[in-house]
Amino acid sequence: MDIHGKLKFIKSNWLLYVFMIPAIVYFILFRIWPLIEMKLAFEDYRIVGNNVWVGMKYFKLLFSLSRAVLKCRFMAV
Repeated sequence: MDIHGKLKFIKSNWLLYVFMIPAIVYFILFRIWPLIEMKLAFEDYRIVGNNVWVGMKYFKLLFSLSRAVLKCRFMAV
């Protein structure tokens, strides 16, 4: 199918593409965007200035603490 045939198909079936818009928006908002923002778990987030990459530092700290320390820490927050 050449380019004119494709454009003619799209023009004749435009309503199908309109119905696809909500599905595409959903896919981007709830499937792709969280994957992009997952990097915040590995950064020392700063409101002003650049974020600092810390990697697995906080995950290692979290899993190395005992349960009592974790409970006290979560209750303090």
